[in-house]
Amino acid sequence: MRIAFVGNQDNNAYRYCKWLRESGVDAHLYLIRQERGPRSRPEFVDRRLGGNYPDWINEYDDKGAVSFLLPSKLAKSIEADYDVVITSGASGLLAARHFRRLPVVHLTLGSEVSDFPMRLFKGRSGGLAWRGAAWLMRRALAQVAAIVTHGFWPEMRALAKLGLLSKTLIWGFPEDAKDNRGLVGRELLDELNARYAPYDRVFVWLARVNYTDRYDVEYKAPEVFLDAFGRLALTDKRNVKAVIGEHGKDIEAFKAMAAARGIGPHIDYVPHLDYWQVLTYFSIDNAVVVDVPDMERGHVLGGLVREGLSVGAAVVAAWDEKVIGLCYGDGCPVQKAWGIDSCYQAMSRAAAMSDDQFRALQQRSAAWAEAHLHYQSRMDELIRLLRQTIYCESFRGRRRRK
Repeated sequence: MRIAFVGNQDNNAYRYCKWLRESGVDAHLYLIRQERGPRSRPEFVDRRLGGNYPDWINEYDDKGAVSFLLPSKLAKSIEADYDVVITSGASGLLAARHFRRLPVVHLTLGSEVSDFPMRLFKGRSGGLAWRGAAWLMRRALAQVAAIVTHGFWPEMRALAKLGLLSKTLIWGFPEDAKDNRGLVGRELLDELNARYAPYDRVFVWLARVNYTDRYDVEYKAPEVFLDAFGRLALTDKRNVKAVIGEHGKDIEAFKAMAAARGIGPHIDYVPHLDYWQVLTYFSIDNAVVVDVPDMERGHVLGGLVREGLSVGAAVVAAWDEKVIGLCYGDGCPVQKAWGIDSCYQAMSRAAAMSDDQFRALQQRSAAWAEAHLHYQSRMDELIRLLRQTIYCESFRGRRRRK
């Protein structure tokens, strides 16, 4: 089986492509110009590349053409050389229209399914350009052979409205439970451990600080985390610290709110971190990773939760037992938080743990990540889904390939 990944939003495609190749699959990645921001460059998650890509990563010069429209020569070459195309992210989804003779599997990453296609009609269009994009995305979703999601509720509801649940497949997104620990910066970690050793716990929030519009697709509920942390620091007078990333459109309003409530002195703000730095902060000896304490937005294991578990961190976040059990299996060690009270209770329990109890929780995180999140078992499942899709599509119309 030969696989072409088209698009690399947030580096999901790069990592999955690399892991598939480790499994012996002939997979190649095609980077799209529109996704050439730092978070979509492979070196963001793999500093060892240093911009020197192996021959299975392909870039193209579109000479100023609309970036999601692949050059026709390249699209024809992909169709001639591969058995299946995997697209991901908004640009990847828009590129799906170029492939008519190959099955296309779209790997959902969020708003390109849950939000953008739903802007076609009144109230949410954002203008003619958005209506056009919404129409193109709807057409692309209708065209692809399969849609792979990790069960995110807004995605599932959008797919149901679009009548596409029959082609939807559920798959738990993987993480590298071994290599991530090797990416931790040891000098930085020693510095952070020394800095935060005086505290019982340090609560790390590195999700985007977006909260002023609860209906925004990028809402992350950081104000819920702040309220819960404020109870610990001010009401309970626990010896705790928060580390909050300056990443998100509402960060200045958040800082002002924290200062007005008297929580500011208990918070350290850090700039938007590189991937290895995120893993290093999550590896602080007494750190608790907190992510999206809101059931609507945080019921699946998002990237930060998976990354925290992969380095053996204690984690507090919202999650749904049915979805997580379906995707990964039982026994998820994440401490559940779906609002202010539950978030406070989970954080309070972590702060009250003895050192032995806390180390045991960290060990459960590491063990569960290796057994359920690590990419080897996850990629085997993806390979099975792809083979199933290719076989079924071989009987559709005149696409059958002997």
